[in-house]
Amino acid sequence: MAVNWKNISKVYQWSYFNHLCPCLLCGLDAGDGTGLCQACRRDLPWLNGPLCRCGLPRRPGQACPGCLCQQAPIAAVRPCFHYCFPIDRLLNRYKHDSDLACERVLGQLWRQQLPDPGGAGALVPVPLHWRRHLQRGFNQARQLAAALASASGRPLWPVLGRRRWAPSQQRLGRQQRWRDTDERFVCRQPVSGLHLVLVDDVVTTGATVSACARALHEAGAASVEVWCLARTLPHAGGLTQVKASTSN
Repeated sequence: MAVNWKNISKVYQWSYFNHLCPCLLCGLDAGDGTGLCQACRRDLPWLNGPLCRCGLPRRPGQACPGCLCQQAPIAAVRPCFHYCFPIDRLLNRYKHDSDLACERVLGQLWRQQLPDPGGAGALVPVPLHWRRHLQRGFNQARQLAAALASASGRPLWPVLGRRRWAPSQQRLGRQQRWRDTDERFVCRQPVSGLHLVLVDDVVTTGATVSACARALHEAGAASVEVWCLARTLPHAGGLTQVKASTSN
């Protein structure tokens, strides 16, 4: 029987480099090849408590005022992390510096807390406009969604597109974000009767994912829920107390 020395050498190379790989946050030895040392993993801001439909922490049996007042096109937002240090640093390095080591670490972490896909027919990534895709070289939502699709056993279905170019929303306020997303997205294929999971890296106000969900509903989707790696939380109020879990 022939020995595949090429594949064997790859295994030993990965084992060697993983062992020497420093932590992406503190620079110390990560040891197990996960990209983060144990101390930094303990500081991750997991969102494990009860959540409202919009993905914000809530007290058991209560909904936030926004969900009580609005008829949202999204069945539920399921975040993995609170968008704060160190998740924000890893995501920004991935998106803006093309640090693909961060993609690997973030994908591994997200798969640990993968929501139950239930009856979902497919995972749909939030699209980038072609100009931003050209600038960045990749769509972070699609890359992360591909990893989740493989882990969940659901197909990846990039059926959404953007109608027009718009500048980055990072410096926009809440009302500006909602106005800026009006009529921006279109579903390019029929999705009649399907239960879909919309995937994005960060949900801030919910304007982008709501606009995407409306486009999917207009194309016939039966329901849309959102999986996001991180959720931006308000800076004040009773619903902002989140403790980082050390159980993962």
